[in-house]
Amino acid sequence: MTTADTLRAARALIEQPERWTQNAYARDDSRQPCSPTDLIATCWCATGAISRVSRWSITNENKAWDTLNFITGVSVARFNDSRTHAEVLAAFDRAIEIAEKQ
Repeated sequence: MTTADTLRAARALIEQPERWTQNAYARDDSRQPCSPTDLIATCWCATGAISRVSRWSITNENKAWDTLNFITGVSVARFNDSRTHAEVLAAFDRAIEIAEKQ
């Protein structure tokens, strides 16, 4: 899986607003925080979504975070928790464009 693939899969995971969260890496159906890789997770922040889709490759996870950090100018978690859903998806789109060129 390439960095662009990881970013695309993470973006797809949170594309629907109800599958995106803030102030926790992931949440379950009752909106309680949980691990992003837990089977009970139903929504994720940007960081959690990347962890969820790249759980088998720490290299892909780190490259995806690095690319998003470059785009946002801050940590992925800070950006996610201080921006709108649309802004987070737009950052993913820009990061995917950059990753596709690498």
